[in-house]
Amino acid sequence: MEVGWIDTPEEWTMFFLMCYCVAGTITFLAATFFILVTGTLGTGLLNRTRGLMKEQVTPTLENVRVTSENVRDVSREAKSTATFVSDYAVLPVIRIYATAAGVRRFVSVFTTRPRR
Repeated sequence: MEVGWIDTPEEWTMFFLMCYCVAGTITFLAATFFILVTGTLGTGLLNRTRGLMKEQVTPTLENVRVTSENVRDVSREAKSTATFVSDYAVLPVIRIYATAAGVRRFVSVFTTRPRR
């Protein structure tokens, strides 16, 4: 098999070996460039995120801390949280379920036949 300047199998082997080396070198350089660009962009994004955290999140956390202290002070003056939740959330639900259970029992007493 003779194609141009390559006429022996050894020359074909060397040709493919050289092509493989060139392709590997180009791939290595492209990967290195990609990693450098990605690292640079990632570092810039991280720095920008840190600045955003300092500028916006820290004051927000301070406002949350002040608000929680205010709520804590108000709840000490009024009822405790457990009493408040019990009075306005739990007791009405218990009353509704108790009434429903009583009605259900009342209906079952009158609808079942007595045993003989």
